[in-house]
Parts: sequence; C-alpha cells; structure tokens
Amino acid sequence: MQNIILTGFMGTGKTTVGQLLAERLQRPFIDTDDLIVARDGRSIADIFAQDGEAAFRAWERTVALELAQRQGLVIATGGRLMLNEKNAAALAASGQVFCLTAVPQTILARVQDETKRPLLNVPNPAAQIQRLLDERKEGYGRFRQIHTDGKTAGQIAEEIIVLVRGGKIMGFLDIANRLHKELLPGLRVQSFWGEQMLVITVELVAGTIVPQHNHLHEQAGTVISGDLSLTIAGETRRLKPGDAYIIPGDVPHSAEAHTDTRLFELFSPVREEYKY
Repeated sequence: MQNIILTGFMGTGKTTVGQLLAERLQRPFIDTDDLIVARDGRSIADIFAQDGEAAFRAWERTVALELAQRQGLVIATGGRLMLNEKNAAALAASGQVFCLTAVPQTILARVQDETKRPLLNVPNPAAQIQRLLDERKEGYGRFRQIHTDGKTAGQIAEEIIVLVRGGKIMGFLDIANRLHKELLPGLRVQSFWGEQMLVITVELVAGTIVPQHNHLHEQAGTVISGDLSLTIAGETRRLKPGDAYIIPGDVPHSAEAHTDTRLFELFSPVREEYKY
C-alpha cells in the first residue's frame, strides 16, 4: 500500500488533513516535525538555536529516507522538507504526493494566533508569506496541487481520497449543501464532482432524524465514524464505522444518528456505475 505524502506551506492544513486521512483510511499518521522532536528530545526552535539549520535539515533527510522505506502511511511533512530534491525523490517513490495550497490571506488568518511562526514575526506578514510562496513556487509546483481556500479539512481529505483511489475531481457543487440545509438542518453536507460520480460527505448531528422519502436512484455509502440506525421498509439495522449500505431508490427509509456520524456517499444516476 503506497504512502500518502502531504507537503505545502505553513497554514495549508497538512497536519489536520493528514490526521483526518489517516482516520478515514485507517492508516498510521506521522508528522515529520513531531517525529524529529520526539527523536531529538528538543523543540525545533531549540535545534535551530543550539545547532543551527543544517542540523535540522540533516534530521529531515534522515526521517525522509526512513519513512520512504515504509508503506501504508499518511505523512505530513515540514514546509521545506519536500523542497529538498533527495527527500522529495525518496518519498515520492514510496507513494503519492499532494501539495496543499492557499492564498496568503488564508494562510495568515489560519496562523496569526500561533506564536511558533518566527518567519512571520515581521511588520508585514502577508507580504512575507507571498515572498516565501514565490520562492518555493517551483519546488511545490512539482506535486499535485490541492487548493484549500474555502474548504473544510474534511472536504479536502475526501478530495484526496478520491484522487488516491484513481478518481478525478471535475468541479465543486454547492447546491446540494444548500438544499440539504433547507430540508434538514441537522445535516451538514460537502459535495464535489468526481469522475463519473458525485462525492458527498454528510455529517449527521447526534439525534438527527432523516424523514422517509424516495430517491430517483439508489444510494450507496459507508459509515466513516459514529453509528447509524437505518430503517428500510420497516426493517431496522444498526450500522457501525466501516459498514456499507445500499438503499433501493423506490423504498421508503429513515435514518437516525446516535452519535456524531459521518458518512461517505457516492451517487450515480446509472446503477451499474455504483462504486466505493
């Protein structure tokens, strides 16, 4: 099983998205900065202050080569680790690399309350971010780009899952979110078009009841977290994480979430194209 490697500038969500990916794909998660701190016993700031940047970059090379020998991981890398050609070559050979991106204003909004960002301790941090992004444009540009502006971490994670499984993102759809919010306030929906399918991430708040209704086509889905009681034609069964379900389009059904429940659903207008 190939690794999934996340790179990108600070504040693009590498760690948060990586943790979600690991949870949803049931894989181990490793943050290279955290691994270096655990191995060295000092903070990154202390490594820089006491031994210099060269010592930290040596740690990054060691960690990159080590992780490249493993499989099935979700790896969030430090902002400059994959800009080193040897590190990038080693990790890219072990899996798929995704570069998370965001505009300077988004990045600044995400990190402005953090105190461990010495690069941004300048009079004009937005200009500093733009300058650094320009410097790293070529290096980051070698990898598949995942734009994160205006998206939740969950939506970004699902987008990457589609790509990892060989799908293709065709565009994003907002209408489903608006319609579901109007019909059922307890539902939170994120959706985007994949190749030959509409991918919808649905979050049911605990206690939400989905009223009986009919669909023009079947639904197929998998419970990601929490659990769900699904009633089809009067028969109820409890679904737990990892359980898959298919609801016939012409059969009334209802569903009730017992905890915060996340579902991953694939919708297709052609029944033969259903896939997970």
